[in-house]
Amino acid sequence: MGKVLIGLLIGLASSPACKKQERPDEVVVAASQSSRDNATRASMLTIARVQSSFHAAHGRYGSLAELVDGGFLPNDPSEARMSQFFIEASENAFGCYSTPTDYPASGRMSYFIDQTGKLRGSDRRGGRASATDPVIE
Repeated sequence: MGKVLIGLLIGLASSPACKKQERPDEVVVAASQSSRDNATRASMLTIARVQSSFHAAHGRYGSLAELVDGGFLPNDPSEARMSQFFIEASENAFGCYSTPTDYPASGRMSYFIDQTGKLRGSDRRGGRASATDPVIE
């Protein structure tokens, strides 16, 4: 009976069901990346909203520094150090990009939003997303 029980336990321990379990550190990394993605998406949508206000006040879209200095944003969202944010702005258009600061450790998704308000993104291996990426929100 003892040999059968030991054989059964060894068989269960090496079964595919046991091997598919995520290690605790993988779960923490996935949760951290999900949290980073949620915060980044929220920041991108906020930037698009305040760009609209900045454009109404100044007749053009603003840089990240102008949005912060003008009080349209409380701070540069890059200060969280999980994502880098870049804005290219002109009179009639803007593009805001967010990339992980340390791909893939700090995240995999890159995001893009412009004056259309459509948030786009994909895994660009740390590179910039663009207007050709799939719409997320």
